[in-house]
Amino acid sequence: VPASLAAKAAQEAADADTPPLRVGVLADVHVTHAATDGSRHANSDYYLKLAFRQFKARGVDAVVIAGDIANTGLRSELKVTGDAWREVFPGNRDDSGRPVEKVFVYGNHDVLGPQDGTAADDRYVQTDRAAAWREAFDEDYSDVYVKDVKGYKFVGVHWGKEAVESPAFLAAHASELAGAKPFFHVQHPHPRNTVFGS
Repeated sequence: VPASLAAKAAQEAADADTPPLRVGVLADVHVTHAATDGSRHANSDYYLKLAFRQFKARGVDAVVIAGDIANTGLRSELKVTGDAWREVFPGNRDDSGRPVEKVFVYGNHDVLGPQDGTAADDRYVQTDRAAAWREAFDEDYSDVYVKDVKGYKFVGVHWGKEAVESPAFLAAHASELAGAKPFFHVQHPHPRNTVFGS
């Protein structure tokens, strides 16, 4: 076999083994604080950073967090996740400079208020979802959004916006989501009959 044909065959085999899209998926990370001195407390960002680093090592194109980013709805909790992201993916890029997209959505724990029955104040995400999102993740907030990752569309729907905003958004963006490639729909609540249990 001529060397040029062998090289071409090897390249075609490598291309066939390379997935067109790599996505890291998390949900319910429930971060409350930054880890100190290597603390492995379950609600610190210790394991979150490990996951981000593993995703980076595997060459992901996007990372999904499908809700419950924070634990008790505090903006400071949400910001810890944003800080962890910036540490591992500064400028939303991996070490080679390749872009890595955040596909994060709020879950119910992200928009909790005080558990003692008092009114939420500006420490809580629920008082201003958009401002909390911008502060934590350096991007504008929208109840429902679509992001393009290597030609694949990701629709993100934040907690409480699934029933009304999502169907209208999908209808309005039907032509954008149509085509040969699948699109991905990210939300926190489990659609009925997709998980064990009711």
